[in-house]
Amino acid sequence: MKKRLFLFVFMMVTSTLKLTGTDRSVLYKIYLSKGELDAQVICDGYFLRMSPDEINKSLRDIRQFIRAVLCAVMKNKTREVDEAFLINILHIHGYIINFIEDAWVDLDTKKVFKAKKGKPVSGNAVQLSRYWSWMEQAQNEKLHCYKFYASCIDYLIVLLRAHFLVPCKDEEALEDMEDRWLHWLVERLGCKLDGHLSFGGYYSENIELFRQIFQSWKDDFEQKKQIERGKS
Repeated sequence: MKKRLFLFVFMMVTSTLKLTGTDRSVLYKIYLSKGELDAQVICDGYFLRMSPDEINKSLRDIRQFIRAVLCAVMKNKTREVDEAFLINILHIHGYIINFIEDAWVDLDTKKVFKAKKGKPVSGNAVQLSRYWSWMEQAQNEKLHCYKFYASCIDYLIVLLRAHFLVPCKDEEALEDMEDRWLHWLVERLGCKLDGHLSFGGYYSENIELFRQIFQSWKDDFEQKKQIERGKS
């Protein structure tokens, strides 16, 4: 899956990407401001050298950067964006979210590292998400991960809405929707905003609505299959 928004797109919309504010993250100053966003480069090349606080600030700038790019490439009349481009944006979010889930903080150095699959984490360390919770509660820091997750849900809902406007065409499309996109919406994203004062109720309602829409979409497909079997 692609995790990169291609450089030539950003070069076309450079003026749109001039984000304002003096409190920009290190990531914005040394990477995003050059007009390129590659999720793998960000996670493996930059985040692993940053503190939890810097990654937190980076999520804000990544979210605003993507929003600026999306606004710049949207078609003037339809206010829509190419589906492949939208999926690419979702892949970028997904890669970064996967990194956050696997990331830990060395409490001695305050540096972030990624857990190795299948191996327990040793030493004086805590998961990045838990460390952020401590920052929020003990240091009154504003966490930007919540808006980052919410933005991902917003983009995903745009994609789902377009798919649900037309009938399900085959089993492959049904499985892709259920095992891929609905799984992300419900299991990977929705749970991260459960109980959040600002986002919890709104996104819980939207997620439940789209679960119901999916079920109707699926039921219509199953009924169509039964009718076709009866004719054969």
